Amino acid sequence: MGFSAQHPMRCHTLSIVFSSVGGRLFSLRDELKKFVGAFEPGRYPGADAAELVVVFAEIERSAVAGKLLAARRVEETDVHKQEGHRSAADWLASQSGEPVGQAVTDLANAKKIDENPTVREAFLSGDLSEAQANEIAAASEDSPGDAAELVGLAQFSSFSDLKKKCREKRAATDSAEDEATRYERIRKSRYLKLWTDSDGAGHLEAKMTPDAFGIVKSTLEQVAKEIFEEARKEGRRESQRAYLVDALVKMAGGTGSWVTGEDSKSSRRRPLIRLRVDLPALLRGHRAKGEVCEIPGIDSPVPVATARALIGDAFLELFIAEGTDVRTVVTDTRHVARALQIALEERDSVCCVPGCNQSMGLERDHWQTDFVKGGETSIANLAMLCPHHHDRKTHRGWRLVGPPGRWRFIGPEGEEPIRSPGGSDPPEQTLLL
Repeated sequence: MGFSAQHPMRCHTLSIVFSSVGGRLFSLRDELKKFVGAFEPGRYPGADAAELVVVFAEIERSAVAGKLLAARRVEETDVHKQEGHRSAADWLASQSGEPVGQAVTDLANAKKIDENPTVREAFLSGDLSEAQANEIAAASEDSPGDAAELVGLAQFSSFSDLKKKCREKRAATDSAEDEATRYERIRKSRYLKLWTDSDGAGHLEAKMTPDAFGIVKSTLEQVAKEIFEEARKEGRRESQRAYLVDALVKMAGGTGSWVTGEDSKSSRRRPLIRLRVDLPALLRGHRAKGEVCEIPGIDSPVPVATARALIGDAFLELFIAEGTDVRTVVTDTRHVARALQIALEERDSVCCVPGCNQSMGLERDHWQTDFVKGGETSIANLAMLCPHHHDRKTHRGWRLVGPPGRWRFIGPEGEEPIRSPGGSDPPEQTLLL
């Protein structure tokens, strides 16, 4: 099959090779569109539908890989200029229908992937999703030899576990100079975009330094929690994302009920920020290889100097460690219970059920001996579960079996949740229960 004369890039001269290979691709595209156009999911048994999801996901991975690396070639050859676009990102956004900011990120990620042969090969073969390839390419940018190990890890681990490992790899190769350079690069490229879609709905997209993001995230979550508590008292139940939007609007309007902490007389809430830092780094003033200084939940290190500056601007929780040992937990209150909760959240940053990577709205569970049966409120008897799995354990006969780090979740009949070979995350829990 030859190249269609109606293709959008018809103005460019095509080689014989591309005409042949491209023709096959366009044929496959037309077949796929024909299949999906006539697709009636209701005709398939559930098990067959699950197989189709896997097949569609594989097609999607291959399509995204081809799109990004082809777009990278467009950028290299300046084709976008010939078509009147100011940048390759602007051209990509016009072709894909995505925001320009996302296209900028896509092209930056494509460059990193393209420059790492191991990641590039795995990405093109469909072994890695775009998100996995981005993480691995970034983590192995300064140590390409780590890429093969991370690609192998991606095949059987969850995405959150892969991100954690990639973060550890980056920390191991970072110097204080690298850290400062990366931070300044992020600071200089910060932005906030506002736009309205065809339905009239408002959208926001932002990029900022990890400490700035920590302040915004912490304050939003505090206000959202208060809104959630109010909604629960009134018998209303909405998604966590909806409460975060309400929190943002409330913060922007400065409408009263969110304004003070325990003893603050300020008209605005001081953000409550948690910092995880290795003791030697805190004493030294900068991180050495393998050390950590970060805001939990934000997958980017924070310069120790920046962390120190936050102390005067926020109620602070410090989780200080040396190696794998917790040295101390410093909180904004004197309550032992608060320190215990911090230690628990540090150990169980996501739901303890294997394969569940829910990190928001987690609930404390007395997993060995129930509280009502005299179970201790101690780190050894506590675990963090998402609302969905907490409900299953509390009301539906499921059991959590430890120890921490080797959790199993066992049903009434001895069954365990099924995890896909790729370790994909479960559907997001949309309700705060």
